[in-house]
Amino acid sequence: MACITLPDGTEIIDDSELYPEHQARRMAHEGQTPAEIADALGESVSTVQEWIDEEPYESPEAYWMRRYNAGTHLGAEYEDK
Repeated sequence: MACITLPDGTEIIDDSELYPEHQARRMAHEGQTPAEIADALGESVSTVQEWIDEEPYESPEAYWMRRYNAGTHLGAEYEDK
């Protein structure tokens, strides 16, 4: 898990590294083959390939900074009514 502090002081606890989909994308980004990733995660090569093809790898920090810069880092419950 990653603890990320955004420029406005918002603290985010990101658990995306716990999900095999995210792990597969990170491993592929680091140069591992789908077969190596499938073996490491105990998944089929076709499943791993689907995860890799769904979207590119993005680190938790990059994801939250992108949302922060877009103004979407806070959920609807934080919006002014």
